[in-house]
Amino acid sequence: SLLHAGAKGVMPNTLAGHSYVKDQLTVMMTDGPCFYCSPHDQNWIAIEQGQTIRHNDSVRTGSRGYMILAWSADNMIMVKPSSGLRVSMQPKTLPQLSLQLHRAEVLLSARDSGLIEIVGRHGALMVNHGESSFISNEQHEIIRAVKGQAAFRLNGNAEPTLIPESYSLTINADGSEMPLVMFDPRSEYESFRRFARWLHRFDNLHRQLSRDVAYNIDSVRINDNYLSSMGKDENGFYIVSTKNGQLPVSLHLQFKITPYPNPADRFELYLGKDLVYAIREGSNGYHEVIFAPPSMPEVLLSIQSVDSLNRRITIFKAGLSLENKRLREQNARQYCKNLCDAFSRRDHIWLRDSISRDYRDWQGNTWFDFINMSEDTLRRYRDVRLTLQPFRFEVRGGMTLVHLNYRLSALTSDWSFRYEDRGSEVITLKPEDGQMRLYSKTAGMFFNRLKVAVDLRQGILRGRVTDERTKRPLSGVNVTVRGTSYHATTDAMGEYVIYNMNPGTYDLRFYKNGYGELTATRVTIKPAGEQF
Repeated sequence: SLLHAGAKGVMPNTLAGHSYVKDQLTVMMTDGPCFYCSPHDQNWIAIEQGQTIRHNDSVRTGSRGYMILAWSADNMIMVKPSSGLRVSMQPKTLPQLSLQLHRAEVLLSARDSGLIEIVGRHGALMVNHGESSFISNEQHEIIRAVKGQAAFRLNGNAEPTLIPESYSLTINADGSEMPLVMFDPRSEYESFRRFARWLHRFDNLHRQLSRDVAYNIDSVRINDNYLSSMGKDENGFYIVSTKNGQLPVSLHLQFKITPYPNPADRFELYLGKDLVYAIREGSNGYHEVIFAPPSMPEVLLSIQSVDSLNRRITIFKAGLSLENKRLREQNARQYCKNLCDAFSRRDHIWLRDSISRDYRDWQGNTWFDFINMSEDTLRRYRDVRLTLQPFRFEVRGGMTLVHLNYRLSALTSDWSFRYEDRGSEVITLKPEDGQMRLYSKTAGMFFNRLKVAVDLRQGILRGRVTDERTKRPLSGVNVTVRGTSYHATTDAMGEYVIYNMNPGTYDLRFYKNGYGELTATRVTIKPAGEQF
């Protein structure tokens, strides 16, 4: 048989010739304090590897105790610390073994079995082929289908609820059932990583004895674009987009299956938990399916093989993010408008909520710094008017980069001077909690320059320096006004500004290491008051 239940040191090597006692629950592994208690004995006794657990025995693990139980050759139950359960056996009926959880967290791994049920406070879990976890406590019960499909039957219900792979079901303390929620199975395997070696061996042994073919998927394409060449968003989903920014009319999924399947073999595409499409044989060695884009912006797709027993085994899984560039642009433009309106009405609350807590700009300013500067601006100046004019949008890593021109004007608190600043900026917007938030910006924008009050009798010198060959902005260029102490340095956008210059005609000198020196002659500076 497969699982050896000898004395201490039981290992899941399951070599030919090893035997186990039929219809017995065997302790395969213990790590840390683990105990059992018989009905006729109220004392808790330490469990040893290779020990057999009997009908009506109770089992518990300490705060640092881990344990693996095996029933027949096709079931493993992994028990985490601070768990308690009671064993009930009925070898001549189905299910043969019932584990009644008191307060526990367990993972059941089954292979073509259906012989075990795990009973919680509000229902029972059964797994025929795959792995599912069960968390039971006083607050709630959570059932996660980690690999394959799981069935959970609430107390009083005749029909069980089928839980697709990668979905979880939560039962509240009052017995009410919550909607199914998608989760990442990798996080659950990570939670049970103490048992990873045993799970790996258990899975490999059944693969060796199984007659089913293990299929692999490669060369995956969507609308003639290889999946490996597509960008990913912050959740690791592949971004599907079109040149015109609209959602595609249909999605054409193509992939190669290794080894090449027989004509009788069946494969299905699952979108989320509800949509199922049959996969057909295509040309040039590809299999394919054409389907309409789902209504949700993000969807998890899985390709499953269907064997002769109608079991479904996931052989490929990926997440898709359907990008609508026009909608992103609309949301970005709306954010810019809302930001301008917030300054006009001096809305501190909107500003605090619409800046990402992870905000950081090129000068190292954080969310706290941004909020302090914006509130200081609104407190020190009157009649603040901000205008943002976005003209180009880019999408990188699920975030939207907005190239824009800005204009900011404000009156000093004593109504003596009006400040005005204009320039270019690149801001990064990130979707968080269903809304756009400012995540970063490239230049100093208006806050650093707003601290300078402009005398309307004086002039302002501003400009932008670009590379003559590439036409790209140059940063770090020194700008000096000959015959005066005025000087400035260009920022990341190649822009410079000098305030409160005496009106007149000047010669400007531009220089930077690695570039030739340039002189602009007879530059006229007029009083700033003439702008208004």
